[in-house]
Amino acid sequence: MRAPDAAFVSRERFQATGETESFWPGAPELAVEVISPTDSPREVREKTLQWLAHGTVAVLVIEAHRRAAAVHRAGGETRLYRDRETIDLSCGVPGFTLSLAELFG
Repeated sequence: MRAPDAAFVSRERFQATGETESFWPGAPELAVEVISPTDSPREVREKTLQWLAHGTVAVLVIEAHRRAAAVHRAGGETRLYRDRETIDLSCGVPGFTLSLAELFG
């Protein structure tokens, strides 16, 4: 079982599954992983690939120590964002963007 640091599940997907007593039983549209000092690159890559393989549209990996983030999308596309760039995550959450300048202050 995998549990991202944060996730988004659409209303449609939620209604199709219904309420749960514990962890969400499927893949979210967007999974967010915040890298901690104890996370190995291999572990993060494995989590990312598993979420994408099970139906997650996008995985956002945040590296606060580098003030950077990467978005991994279904289909194999990966893009690295730095500094003051704005990430468009509307593929997973309609209309959602994230400014790294605001995130890292």
